[in-house]
Amino acid sequence: MLVGVWRGGFGVYGGEGYTAVLYRHGLELSPPTLVRELALEGYLEQISLEAVPQLEDADHIFVSVDEDAGETFGELENSALWQGLPAFQAGNVYPVERRSWMTSGILADEGKVEDVLNALLGE
Repeated sequence: MLVGVWRGGFGVYGGEGYTAVLYRHGLELSPPTLVRELALEGYLEQISLEAVPQLEDADHIFVSVDEDAGETFGELENSALWQGLPAFQAGNVYPVERRSWMTSGILADEGKVEDVLNALLGE
């Protein structure tokens, strides 16, 4: 799953746009429940901090943080709800290069696939 963080908010990316390579084209991974319920048919769904526990079935979480979102990311990262996620506890939360993940196209998608495969293979 891809979580995006921007100043003042964060959300999960769905099956269209930048993350289509994860769920629809290319890797065809099984999306976590929250993505299926809120964002799979769309691009992005903003969520609240209180909704973070609903990410519990995400085995791996990739996080893209906007340049001006340090305070928001700190709030998320330091929350007990985030730290209670199985993916966080297993060390399966990965910061990703925003420039690559927030871009569409063959080269960007190849970079996303490489990031995911490296994470899944423990590299």
